[in-house]
Amino acid sequence: MKVNFLALCLSLFFKKLKKNILFILAILNSNVYILEHIIKMRMSLEERVAKIEGILEQMDKRLNHIESNMINLNKRIDSLFKWLIGLILGMWTTIMITLIPILLKILGFL
Repeated sequence: MKVNFLALCLSLFFKKLKKNILFILAILNSNVYILEHIIKMRMSLEERVAKIEGILEQMDKRLNHIESNMINLNKRIDSLFKWLIGLILGMWTTIMITLIPILLKILGFL
């Protein structure tokens, strides 16, 4: 009778142990699946970040090109502004030189 009872207890113990081991294996299997999914997401995230970095490098090159064009444009505008001031001063001088004799003639000095 004791042997049967001991055999029955051991049988129940091993059945529960088997269920627990299967449950633990199922949890580990799901954890492995989750970890694989996380690794795939991380790899896709790294690929996305690399793509964004490439886009940012292209934007940096384009902005540098635009900046150099703006500097050249500012230099050209400065040069044209100097020419414009020179022309205005030349025209003003010419007009004054033309008006002074006329004014002197009207006033009777010439």
